[in-house]
Amino acid sequence: MPVLQNILESKIKDFGDNGKICVSLFQLNEESPNSFSVNADSVVPAASIIKLCILASVMQRIENNDASFSDSISIEEGDMFGDFDAQHHPLRANSYSIGDLCRLMIDLSDNLASNMLIRFIGMEQINRDISSVLGLKNTVLQRKFLDFKTQSLGLENYTTANDAIQMLMYFINREKQGSKVAAEMLKILNAQCDKNYLSQYMPDGFSFAHKTGHISGSMHNVGIITTPSKKKFVVAVMMTNLKSDVEGLRFLNSFGESIFTCINR
Repeated sequence: MPVLQNILESKIKDFGDNGKICVSLFQLNEESPNSFSVNADSVVPAASIIKLCILASVMQRIENNDASFSDSISIEEGDMFGDFDAQHHPLRANSYSIGDLCRLMIDLSDNLASNMLIRFIGMEQINRDISSVLGLKNTVLQRKFLDFKTQSLGLENYTTANDAIQMLMYFINREKQGSKVAAEMLKILNAQCDKNYLSQYMPDGFSFAHKTGHISGSMHNVGIITTPSKKKFVVAVMMTNLKSDVEGLRFLNSFGESIFTCINR
């Protein structure tokens, strides 16, 4: 990975003081895996990356037979804030299955679906799972999505690039252990609709099971890359303190293009 590392380091240097960049990247299925990291333990606003933790908590409930993908959850007061996501992917019905809510939360990053699952599991339980199940030390869920009142009180959701990698590895390792629920969660990640970040210029034959995240000043993309030859890489790129979200998106596009080009050789 030396060539790729030199390219990525050069791109980060060129970005200069336009924002802070945190990266963790490594290859799976290797005795001495190639790896690259920069600021990988720096704590940043999690944006929608925290939805991977909610997904893991849902998985725990299903594997423990406390819930199933087919169970129905109704929309309740407290799931919505203000006009709430009306311009994006509004939910039209009054209730949805847990499986559909997982797909909406991940593939469309629907905030109402996410808040319904937070309420169903409980924020305290999700944070217990973050600590005891996922083993994350720098990730916390402190507010629902679009709850700007709580955000104004200084409560934010946080994570790191290394923690995001660990979230993904949880699903990968559980699938290896034979979990059908983990396999389904990875299928959901692979159906991600937002391909405008790292995978904007992804070559044919690749797959990218991933999650994006964006709030003003922070843009993230984390996921599992599978090459045409079935090599696998896990990557987390998290950007914060951005002077321009537009420039942040351009950086992610270029950074991702370099990653895909180099590992395709």
